[in-house]
Amino acid sequence: IAQASDSARASSGLDGSGITVGVLSDSYNCLGGAVIDVASGDLPPGVNVLQEYESCSIGTDEGRAMMQIIHDVAPGAELAFHTAFNGIADFANGIIELAVIGGAEVITDDVIYLAEPMFQDGEVAQAVDRVNAMGVAYYSSAGNQGRQSYESDFTNSGITGYRSGYLRHEFDMSAGVDTLQAVTIPAGTQVIFVLQWQDPAYSASGAPGAATDLDIFLYNEAGSTALAGGTANNIGGDPVEVIAFVNTSSSNQTYQVSIEHFNGPIPQKIKYVYYGNMNIEEYNTNSSTL
Repeated sequence: IAQASDSARASSGLDGSGITVGVLSDSYNCLGGAVIDVASGDLPPGVNVLQEYESCSIGTDEGRAMMQIIHDVAPGAELAFHTAFNGIADFANGIIELAVIGGAEVITDDVIYLAEPMFQDGEVAQAVDRVNAMGVAYYSSAGNQGRQSYESDFTNSGITGYRSGYLRHEFDMSAGVDTLQAVTIPAGTQVIFVLQWQDPAYSASGAPGAATDLDIFLYNEAGSTALAGGTANNIGGDPVEVIAFVNTSSSNQTYQVSIEHFNGPIPQKIKYVYYGNMNIEEYNTNSSTL
């Protein structure tokens, strides 16, 4: 009713009949309520489950919830499901299987993997392009992060960071020099940072992979002690670092973010997206997260 699809059905006579809609999410029937949903009319009979979540003990059946909404909107459509939670490669394969095996002409997902490339099409996006070329309409959720992102060209400050050999990014683009970005994390809150930069990803396009090794650190408010850091060797692999940090104190705390160059040529664009409740106190670019 909120999107007037009931009015659209009444005026057009269309209800999705003859169309198969494919869904990718965590699980379909790990909680065991699918039979009840069919009996109540919340789902059509004969949902085609191509693959269920391997870790079904922690599945929330969000895929089934999505299907309930689709069935409300287009009650005549057939439905097919494939989990997207068994890894990035399986997510991409599931997209192809829904189209080729499941016969889906419309596919939707509500999933993101933190390591999906931000600066080029990764495995999942390439699979979307492939089924779209077959005539499949593909829809993905917009995500929940809004503008929770910092993006900039990497500016070498010449200032040593975490240890010898690390050179910090300059956040202050004015006449000043500031290699630390203040952020506030509420009490008891976890925040995940995903840093990427404009290098090719091995997982998306094969060799040679990333030419540069960048790292991200979270320091205490004074900037004197590193509390968390992503220090993987990225060269030849993917240009991505992920760190998670929990403010275990009973009050809001200020920390300092540092992006540091360790090896390889200086990259052009750098970008991090953060997941969780946090406030960037300075140099916030409010960049996109799609």
